[in-house]
Amino acid sequence: QTNGKYRVELRDGTLPVNIGNLYAIQTTGGYGATIYAPYFEFTNQGRYDMEFVRDLLGVQLEVDKQPLPGQEVVYSDQSTSVYVIKRSSALPKMFTTAQTGSTKRSDYQPLAVQTLAYRDNYQKYSLSVDKNTAVIMSEIAYPGWKLKINGRPAPLKTYSVGNTQLFKSFDVPAGIHTIELIYKPLILF
Repeated sequence: QTNGKYRVELRDGTLPVNIGNLYAIQTTGGYGATIYAPYFEFTNQGRYDMEFVRDLLGVQLEVDKQPLPGQEVVYSDQSTSVYVIKRSSALPKMFTTAQTGSTKRSDYQPLAVQTLAYRDNYQKYSLSVDKNTAVIMSEIAYPGWKLKINGRPAPLKTYSVGNTQLFKSFDVPAGIHTIELIYKPLILF
């Protein structure tokens, strides 16, 4: 279990798609009917290099049936052909860029962030930046999320990769910040 610390990609049917729900692992896949359209387009339409996609999504671990030469294997079960492979190029949960909308991995830089809590409807992080920063999160900008920075409500924006409106984004001044995201969708009775 990663408690939201890592995002994991399952490849080539190595494990069942719903394994993430069973073990509280944040996976990149899911059932087509439940995947938010911009995310599906970003991950499945072939517009972007898949290594770039995995890096921006923060995919630090891949589960595959066979590692490629040079890949770092952090767990293996050869009897079931399950290998957990570490990806060193993945961005952390929060990152930034000077090239808004870029589709080049080299334009994105990691930020110093620590996951403090990660649940379906609540996330909490500690973030340290040395200057005023436009922060991008590898979390889908889905309606209903509210942002608090250091306990105060703050505007939550959407960051686009190319033409795809995709990630949550917000601005912070220099310093160490507590970032909280709370899911409170509008409910009609």
